[in-house]
Amino acid sequence: MPRLKRAAVVMLLAACARPGVPPGGVQRLTPPVLIGARPADSTCAVPGMKGDAEFRFDEVISEGSQPNFGYGTGDLERLVLFSPDTGVPVVGWHRDRITVHPRAGWRPNTVYRIELAPGVMDLWHNTSKGGATLRFTTGTTCPTHSLSGRAIDWSARRGVPQALIDAIHLPDSLTYRTIADSTGRFRLDRLPGGYYIVRATIDQNHDHRQQSSEAWDTVRAAPGVDTVGEIWTFARDTLPPKIQTVARLDSQAIAVTFTKPIDPGLRLDSTSIRVLLIISPTDSGTITPLAAFPKALYDSLYHVPPPRPAATDTGRKGADTTAADTTGGRKGAPPPAKAPPQGARGDTTAAKAKADLPVQKRPDLGSVLVIRTQGRVQDDKRYFVELSNVRSAGGITGPPVSTTFTTPKPQPADTTKRAKSDSGKVAKPDSGKVVKPDSGKVVRPDSGVTIKPGGAKGTKLDSLKAIRRNSVKPIKPDSGGTPKPDSTGPWRRRR
Repeated sequence: MPRLKRAAVVMLLAACARPGVPPGGVQRLTPPVLIGARPADSTCAVPGMKGDAEFRFDEVISEGSQPNFGYGTGDLERLVLFSPDTGVPVVGWHRDRITVHPRAGWRPNTVYRIELAPGVMDLWHNTSKGGATLRFTTGTTCPTHSLSGRAIDWSARRGVPQALIDAIHLPDSLTYRTIADSTGRFRLDRLPGGYYIVRATIDQNHDHRQQSSEAWDTVRAAPGVDTVGEIWTFARDTLPPKIQTVARLDSQAIAVTFTKPIDPGLRLDSTSIRVLLIISPTDSGTITPLAAFPKALYDSLYHVPPPRPAATDTGRKGADTTAADTTGGRKGAPPPAKAPPQGARGDTTAAKAKADLPVQKRPDLGSVLVIRTQGRVQDDKRYFVELSNVRSAGGITGPPVSTTFTTPKPQPADTTKRAKSDSGKVAKPDSGKVVKPDSGKVVRPDSGVTIKPGGAKGTKLDSLKAIRRNSVKPIKPDSGGTPKPDSTGPWRRRR
């Protein structure tokens, strides 16, 4: 019985710790608003900092469905980015306040940065769209250094939304972190001066931690430098690239696809390439490889652009862009609306997409290496390919890699399809039927049916009239008569 009472008390306390929607009252439709913070943003230097840093809102906020146990998995813990400590801070919920402090306590003469990301909800599930940042030092001098830049996804060639940014201060390795905006741009201010290694990571699981499988890259910033430019992130691995597939690209090119991106600046000469034609199990011959390039570079060196389509009407004047008169000449009708001049309505979407393009010009990052050969790559043959000194995009070079592949057979010509003749159907020689040249229909030669020049046959009534008009009576043998001079129809014996 006492155990049941204790269990009931624990359940009651747990229920009280999860506030729900208050009964009665007017439902709020706006998200919570930050009305105060400690330390205040205007207070930069806080010597001997004690207690908690806090964010205060104008209403009771939700603690979330996941509790904050210090593992970084709680709903409020996911919203707090604490620097320079890389561990999970102590995050507390106090109705309308969120409190934060480091687990090891505040260190003297240290610059701190606490960033609250967007996503704070109230009891009606209204979510805030903006965040807040506390920047202060536990020393006496307020820092003024700042760093800004942009994270770029090299594979997609665009900015990385919500990229994780780590600015590692040298030589003490204090790490200051922030989250990039939707275009990959970021800014860290009130930092201590000195050398920095700035790292950008594509935080796929949004845990504010760099994982080995996530794409990243770093740049170095010297003292006094406040911008690091663009950081081009890409996936890295400690293993060298391996051959995945091989295929013939054209009669003098072989495309080799690797399991991971290769260095876009890779160049292999003939000493690092072997391509052999396998004639028999004991005999082979080389087709003399010349060089190997990444596919982006190969296309720029050997690719021939397709011809432009010919103009359909070169003598045609410019199209008439005058709006058609739809008023029908009615009096008092409003004049047709004039088309705005060209360029008056700017395409804001295209302008925004152009502004989001990377500033730096870098080759495409890919995993295909193209081998250029002097000899011809034949159909339905088996080849052996070996490559040495292949370097990944992360700079890892492994031992020589090799494989064999077979080129496809040529496609046979399709002889089942024949071009249709435009001369119409041909009648059998002994059928006694005449074929219309343009329609393929047959008529009897003695029917007297007239065929119009356009190929269309007259009506049935016209055909009968023509037969009667051209028919004449036969002349008796002893009558001595002669046929009429105007009779042109065929003679028939009357029954």
